[in-house]
Amino acid sequence: MRFLGLQKLSLAAALLLGSMSAFAELPVKIGLKGGYSSSKLTTKLSQEYKNGNLSSYHVGAALRFNIKNFYVQPEGYFTSKGGKLSLSNQDAVKFDTKMIDVPLLLGVKLLNLKVANLRLNAGPVFSFVTDKKITDPQNTAQFNKDNIKNTWGLQYGLGVDVLKFSLDVRLERGFSDLYKSDVATINSSANRMFLVSLGFWIL
Repeated sequence: MRFLGLQKLSLAAALLLGSMSAFAELPVKIGLKGGYSSSKLTTKLSQEYKNGNLSSYHVGAALRFNIKNFYVQPEGYFTSKGGKLSLSNQDAVKFDTKMIDVPLLLGVKLLNLKVANLRLNAGPVFSFVTDKKITDPQNTAQFNKDNIKNTWGLQYGLGVDVLKFSLDVRLERGFSDLYKSDVATINSSANRMFLVSLGFWIL
């Protein structure tokens, strides 16, 4: 009886691994993702400002189109971008912009073990503003939230897939100005970002 029980357990484990292997080879995957993000403004200044990070989170969804060891992965998620800027004797001005990010990543699987793989990816990201907020403790009135703009940039990083889960670590570099003004002390400011994401493939 114990032998039959072990046989059934072995058969169930084999079927589970087989189904996971088949899942790993699906040409199209749909998943949910979320995680931690930290952004910073890089500025062209007429005065010396100190940069500070804005910590936030992101949550959204992803598609993956597998082509052998390569893949295309469009994503969409809600996040915050901005940062903190301060002079030596002043409280920081905080830029907190809610956005929808849409990356389009091209990737390659560096190590493909069916149920697990190591990935490298990169691609453009387009960011669309949904809400603008600037906190200015000094009430200088030199920063106008209407100068916050939609942006685009580049994301690149590494990822690991294990069964239905994925972990991604990426950097983002903005190629257009998140904040741009002809009159403010900060006349232009691009965004840089660090992201750590955990995803779960539901299909």
